[in-house]
Amino acid sequence: MKNILSELAIVCFFAAAVFACFMGMAATPVAHLVFGLAALVSSVVFVVSLIADAKQFGFTA
Repeated sequence: MKNILSELAIVCFFAAAVFACFMGMAATPVAHLVFGLAALVSSVVFVVSLIADAKQFGFTA
């Protein structure tokens, strides 16, 4: 399970970066909104998967 969470974190990080790059190329306000929301969701999933991965290794804040 820990490998899946690590890979999910990496994929979501790159997805957020790609969405953010395309957001600058969007032609309409709706496209800006769609790419912005996609980048936000990918970023949230990235952070959540990092936290879940850290908890599996016993790291606590």
